[in-house]
Amino acid sequence: MLETIDTVALGIKGWADRVFPDRTDASMYLKLYGEIAEMIDADDAHVEGEVADVLILILDFAKRKGIDVEAAIARKMKINQDRSWVRNKLGAFSHRKESNHE
Repeated sequence: MLETIDTVALGIKGWADRVFPDRTDASMYLKLYGEIAEMIDADDAHVEGEVADVLILILDFAKRKGIDVEAAIARKMKINQDRSWVRNKLGAFSHRKESNHE
């Protein structure tokens, strides 16, 4: 059976509830910040594990907040697809500010 993102997220949250029962939003933000830094610094041989760490934290956080991850992604992708995008001075893309969406 193919697992959905929400099924995976629920499994992650169940594990994290057992291992880190006293985690807080603040502790998760700090851990996520560290994992993103590790992902940025990772070489090709290790980046997969660091990406997984970031996704694990985000999926756990989403489920702790009661977010339907699949529905949230679908809604946000619709918004993103309707936006105009520009490259900024640093080379990163951002949406044009005249959009009514966040």
